[in-house]
Amino acid sequence: FVSVDCTAGELIEHCKAQQIRKFPTLRFVYLGVFLKTEYRGERRVEPMKQFIDELIDHDIPILDNISKLEQIRVDQNHRCVMGFFQSTDTPEYLAYKKVSGAFHKQCYFYAFINEVQEVPVLAIRDFALGDDIFPGIIETMTIYPWIRDN
Repeated sequence: FVSVDCTAGELIEHCKAQQIRKFPTLRFVYLGVFLKTEYRGERRVEPMKQFIDELIDHDIPILDNISKLEQIRVDQNHRCVMGFFQSTDTPEYLAYKKVSGAFHKQCYFYAFINEVQEVPVLAIRDFALGDDIFPGIIETMTIYPWIRDN
């Protein structure tokens, strides 16, 4: 946690650039990037703590068959990010779970675990534009901009 005084000194311009206009304002940085998520709840410790806990600790539904994704009712204005992995212990899955924390309010995340999945695959399903397959190695710093930009 970092506390910044946006009312005095050289930080005033920085705060304006970050569009901080109300006090107190909570901004969240994840993987070095400001999240779009904004806290609008009560200014008490317990509701803020609950919000932060939900923001950083979330589960990715694990499905064993892609046809189950078709059965899930999702808001088609949100994209679905789908990861296909051998297990939840792989470095690729762990990177996927970590990056999903930055976007789980804007996208639905699903993991498909299959022991015969030889190469991990990541795809985004945009209901208007179709599917897009991630072209690189699944690591935190490579998939973060891809999910953000797609």
